[in-house]
Amino acid sequence: DESGAFFVEYRLKRDRTRDQEIEMLNQVLDNPHSSPAAKKEAEERVLSTIDLMEQELMVENMIRAQGYDDCVFFFRDRLATILVKKENLTSSEFVMIAEIVAAAVGIERENVQVIGRP
Repeated sequence: DESGAFFVEYRLKRDRTRDQEIEMLNQVLDNPHSSPAAKKEAEERVLSTIDLMEQELMVENMIRAQGYDDCVFFFRDRLATILVKKENLTSSEFVMIAEIVAAAVGIERENVQVIGRP
């Protein structure tokens, strides 16, 4: 099904991009010529990327646990967007999803965008 493929493909692309980012950061960490400041920054970015990956997985699993077939979660600069596999979200579903996401990542509900995608 085409719509299910969107969610799977998005996650695969996200994972590939993250793997490439972490690989580049690990090259900085493994390079004996990298400055201590560059190594510290690379280490912080690896850790923040891992934290983000854990948050994405947690939020996506929480939404699926509510009975939705699939979803993908984006989080950047304290703004969250979640695409949920459902054609028409009711206002109560929208609010419930926004509240779950906001509580999970520690932001205001107003900073969560919920989008239904068939």
